[in-house]
Amino acid sequence: MALPAPPAAPLPFVTLSDDGSFDVAPEAVEYLQQIRGDIAVVAIAGLYRTGKSYLLNLLLGREQESDMFDVGATVNACTKGIWIWGQPVASQSRHPAFKHLSKDTTIVFMDTEGLGSTQRSQTEDTRIFALALLLSSLFLYNSRGVIDASAIEDLSLVVNLTKYIQARAHADEKDDGSDLSVFFPDFLWVVRDFTLQLQEEGRMVTSRDYFESALKQQPPLTEEVVQKNRIRALLSTFFPSRDCVTMVRPLSDEALLRELIKQPYESLRPEFQEQMDVLKNKLATLLKPKRMMSKVLNGAMLVSLTENYVAAFNSGSSPVITSVWDRVLESQCDLALHSAKQAFQAAMDNAVADKTGAYF
Repeated sequence: MALPAPPAAPLPFVTLSDDGSFDVAPEAVEYLQQIRGDIAVVAIAGLYRTGKSYLLNLLLGREQESDMFDVGATVNACTKGIWIWGQPVASQSRHPAFKHLSKDTTIVFMDTEGLGSTQRSQTEDTRIFALALLLSSLFLYNSRGVIDASAIEDLSLVVNLTKYIQARAHADEKDDGSDLSVFFPDFLWVVRDFTLQLQEEGRMVTSRDYFESALKQQPPLTEEVVQKNRIRALLSTFFPSRDCVTMVRPLSDEALLRELIKQPYESLRPEFQEQMDVLKNKLATLLKPKRMMSKVLNGAMLVSLTENYVAAFNSGSSPVITSVWDRVLESQCDLALHSAKQAFQAAMDNAVADKTGAYF
């Protein structure tokens, strides 16, 4: 069944109330529940004011300010909560590299509120980050500069993920996070405004090699290094399937950069455009449908999954992934039973009407 054409604009998906509780926006629910086929979810996260939304707009091919994810040039976080693109993105119409996806696969692009904003607590940051991980099949982490000790430290919230999410009930308190990795998406680190040469010991290396080198354990000479080594270990454990793309600044002129949203794509540096093509190719190759327990999700199942995670967070408890999935399956069974009853009743009504009509 063809989907109705919703507006080509972002929709709020998960919003935060003043008291810190989450709400699932009804307009996003209505849109997602219409997606009957497979669904693949691309989420992007990172520190606030690092250009996440701008990058997502480029991936979507959106260049008009009136119909794109919100971006800005101030020091304040622009995106609030979690938003999705409110129009179906069919895999077959986007890129030839999507050919590994079924023809009925719909791609959902998800933008998240920037981490580290003074407007959010660490708990809220971690929960938004966790939701993006739990709902996506490909997770883009956006940062600027280089992957050094400071960049690793910016991901310190991964240490808290085992406190806020459990893979199953009665999990081992000493769990190293490996149980969670099977539920987490592929991880693609996008390093923006990158100025280094990709070289190591005099030889050229790939951006993935560069990422892997940054994850190597360092001599634990101080407590600070020990903490960063823990982050490195968790990143390696949580995301066994990981990659990296480095990108130069889109423009050299600082004044133009401040109004980057107004610059036509053709005016951006050729090297940036080439790297954007690399990112699109890598995204297309890595992207896969969202799965839970080997089951491919459709839009209604993604909604149910989100609602159950949100309910757990709002209750103050840590969501147990396997228990949440059981509730999703129960809701799907209830929907199927309701539909079957409606179909049976309609068939009976038609049969009675036909039988009655035969006597008149």
